[in-house]
Amino acid sequence: MSLSPAPVEHVAIEKPEAAADAVVVALRDAEGRSPRGRLATLGQLEPSGPRLWTLRLKRPARDAKQAWSTVLRESPDAHWVAPAFRDGHGNELLPNGAIVVRFRKRLSDRALEAFAEDHGMRLERRNDFVPEQASFRPREPREVYLPELVARIELRADVASAWPATLSRYRKL
Repeated sequence: MSLSPAPVEHVAIEKPEAAADAVVVALRDAEGRSPRGRLATLGQLEPSGPRLWTLRLKRPARDAKQAWSTVLRESPDAHWVAPAFRDGHGNELLPNGAIVVRFRKRLSDRALEAFAEDHGMRLERRNDFVPEQASFRPREPREVYLPELVARIELRADVASAWPATLSRYRKL
């Protein structure tokens, strides 16, 4: 007897809120060095990983997309920029530039590549433990506002859920 997994109908993934006061910036050649120049004048910079910095804006933007566009304009050396996110408990989630997609059923490698191409992304990897899930990265990361790309992807009938891949930052109570 062969058991095949049932198709994924609905996935309950908490949707974090994009922040208007903090962005994550990935710099091309700044590993181990604090970014200088105009970017540092926008707010406080904190290291968040290899080549990743969290910029806490001195003046929060009107919304997360405005913060994203301002930081991109002020940082031509940024490889990509994305808003930081906060979950329902206020914990900070820092995007790493990838998007995770859980499909309603397992897709072939060819179908994953076609999906990536349709959305201006490249396939990063398939999840070894959840065959319906894969991660992708935008081909032109400076041109992509992650929350909008995730929202567009979630509109597809073959997608159960999509979300930005993040690192979590928890606070001690």
